[in-house]
Amino acid sequence: MMDAVLKTAKKVLFAGIGFLDNTVNSIENFTDELVERGELRRKDSGDFITEILERMKVERDEFGEVLRDILRDVFGTIGIATAHDLQEMMDRVTILEKKAASLRRRTAKAPRKKERKKK
Repeated sequence: MMDAVLKTAKKVLFAGIGFLDNTVNSIENFTDELVERGELRRKDSGDFITEILERMKVERDEFGEVLRDILRDVFGTIGIATAHDLQEMMDRVTILEKKAASLRRRTAKAPRKKERKKK
């Protein structure tokens, strides 16, 4: 089950990378067409591309947040712990280990009661 989820996640990631690469090429080609038609000056084309790429970055970040929420729900549904879940568990274990060590130190220092002899 985990392998299938990871394979699907990899496919989505690679598809996204391919889409982004294709989109950047399309933007550059579109900008070149605008310059050729006289609708955009060559000196402004770099700023135009930068502005579009910045907008894409914002959209990508927002999409990433949505995707993370979806994956968190999917992982929760199928019972897979997230890195956050594991970190919380490790933090709890660390606290418990410190408490256990403290209790061991206290019991080692405490005087032991003498056992009563049975008659």
